[in-house]
Amino acid sequence: MRPTRIREIKMKKTLLVVSALSVALASQAQILKPKSVLGDMKVPVSVPGMFTCDGKSRMSNYLDYLDYNEKNVKVYNEDLEVEKEFDLVLPNAQSYAVTKYRELLWKNMPQFDKVVDYADDTIAIEKVTVDLIRDMTELNEYYEPRKIFGKEAVITETSRTATSVSFDISVNKDSLEVSKDYNGKLTGHYYIGKITYTLGDTLVSSGDRVPCGKYSGTLKYYGPSLTGAWKEDPEKSDERSFEIGPITLYYYDMASLYDDGYFLITQNLFNADKAYEYVVPICQLSVERTVETDLDGDGEVDQITTWYGCDCPGFKIMQDNGNVVATIMFDEGYRFNSYSMGMDLDQALSLVHFENKDYIVTNVEKTESDGKTESASIFYAITPGDASSIKAVRTERTGLKATPEFARKNEMVVVDFSTIENAKLLSVVNGNGQTVMQMPVANGQTSYRLNTSNLPAGLYVVKVDNGKRMTESCKIVVR
Repeated sequence: MRPTRIREIKMKKTLLVVSALSVALASQAQILKPKSVLGDMKVPVSVPGMFTCDGKSRMSNYLDYLDYNEKNVKVYNEDLEVEKEFDLVLPNAQSYAVTKYRELLWKNMPQFDKVVDYADDTIAIEKVTVDLIRDMTELNEYYEPRKIFGKEAVITETSRTATSVSFDISVNKDSLEVSKDYNGKLTGHYYIGKITYTLGDTLVSSGDRVPCGKYSGTLKYYGPSLTGAWKEDPEKSDERSFEIGPITLYYYDMASLYDDGYFLITQNLFNADKAYEYVVPICQLSVERTVETDLDGDGEVDQITTWYGCDCPGFKIMQDNGNVVATIMFDEGYRFNSYSMGMDLDQALSLVHFENKDYIVTNVEKTESDGKTESASIFYAITPGDASSIKAVRTERTGLKATPEFARKNEMVVVDFSTIENAKLLSVVNGNGQTVMQMPVANGQTSYRLNTSNLPAGLYVVKVDNGKRMTESCKIVVR
């Protein structure tokens, strides 16, 4: 559950209590004067006492950057006095596309012959004019009528008799405009040839012959060709610039399964002074995908569009004065996983207390040379109060992925085991080591939608068995 949702639930409960108290205290309205120092704060966020220098809890006005675009943070004591106020320094991310293309040329040789041979209703010879030929239509690939000849066509009458009329067709290619259709393919061509209209008759299905007008001729088709020099479009497309909000930390005590333990700012987790710290992702521009296109249909790539976006290959610990306490970069080309990076880093980092040790755990991924995505969890050992002690101690790779890993009650969790061969059995084990769910995996099945409605809040391990040995496991937390 995102912090915003948790806070909304808690707020609803608070409103019920306030509503009840408002009636009971109506008679004392002249005596009780509530403080207004909280301003427009809607739902306070806890600063747990275990993460403050004096051991006393605080609360913050911070709402949610994604939902409220909030950057200002106020920290209040138990008397609702502002002890600290500062603005978050957030990373800026960019995304855009760059297109390279080959210049347009016209083919010197005709691509094919366009044969005109069809009958229509009879038209008197004297009414068959240049304008009529120019307005000739045919059905395109979408079964929509389109004109055969554009305004660029030069149509000249060459002969006329009582039963026929002929026209020369040519197009000045230097004045012809080339455009793109719905599929991005080039449209535009020019013809050179002759069309003749003749009066005659045709055989119909009844066996009778009926009068008709017949168009015939052969046109040489010259089409556009993108075979010139490569150029780059000077304008970037789909350009965006935006800030990414801070990372919410989740606290888990493996002994007590501390529930809903999320927080944003801390005093003593990363150093021992009285300044407050928070965590932000590191943003780097990277190639997201590249698309190659053959616009003129000649079998050769003539347009390459590259999309650039934001990768987050690590995180920074920031102080309330804007100074950087520590910078942590992931090894081996890992980045925050795509689920965490869905413009929501709420679930990117966990602080795990395990017996007498503390770890920061982050879920990461990287793209292999074959295009497949490898997921992993990186464990960092940390000595509270000393950011310099943060050290990667284990990288747990898995072909099993659960999304979301931190699920609300009744939320569906998608378990992806597409990289595991011959998966046979999926099991869910609770924090006490008890198997609480088991589902057989059908042949060819690559994922499973896990319903959390029957799972009490807590930590669970999802396992996939191939019938011979346990191949993979991953964790989920139900809140």
